[in-house]
Amino acid sequence: MLRLVASVALAGIVASTTLAQTGPQQTNSMNNPNGPNNSFTPAVGGVQEQAILQILRNLGINPQERTVNGQKSYLLTLERDGWRYVIELYFMRNPQGQITGYTFVSPLGNQVNTVGLQTASMLNVLEGNLIASPAFFYYRPADQRLCLVLSLSLQNVNVNDQLVRGDLDLLTLRIRETQRFWAPVVTTQSQVVSQPVN
Repeated sequence: MLRLVASVALAGIVASTTLAQTGPQQTNSMNNPNGPNNSFTPAVGGVQEQAILQILRNLGINPQERTVNGQKSYLLTLERDGWRYVIELYFMRNPQGQITGYTFVSPLGNQVNTVGLQTASMLNVLEGNLIASPAFFYYRPADQRLCLVLSLSLQNVNVNDQLVRGDLDLLTLRIRETQRFWAPVVTTQSQVVSQPVN
């Protein structure tokens, strides 16, 4: 069950910087040769960070922990559908520190050339939000990146491989479906962004 939550986590994301971007390749790292672990019941006190990280490992993804400007996140790299996706994972927490949801952020292309940016190009990106929903486009001033963001609540949800894979499938699908809206805005492509592989 996907439920879009208020973008509480975006305040921390705005302050973060990254060199990661998304782009395509020809392998499917989402397939786990050992088979999926299809269920996970949250421990008393809510969803546990290590359990979600283990789910990602079960899906063939190696989360790499990093801290930027005091904000802890995990860098995920997926290669599938002819694309290489780079996705940042941020956990949303309540005042008691319990995980209440997560936010996936995927930098698209490279830095936005704000000097030569045409109004029509940005209006086109805004139009793309309709197709991107429940994800949305976000401009991150700290590193001048256009990102696609998907924030999800984990309250009253049984967190398992299928749920996390479904959320990643949705985000990667939206990245591909909206390429015509975001590609004209980014200046170049690099190996550290979500983008198609040539």
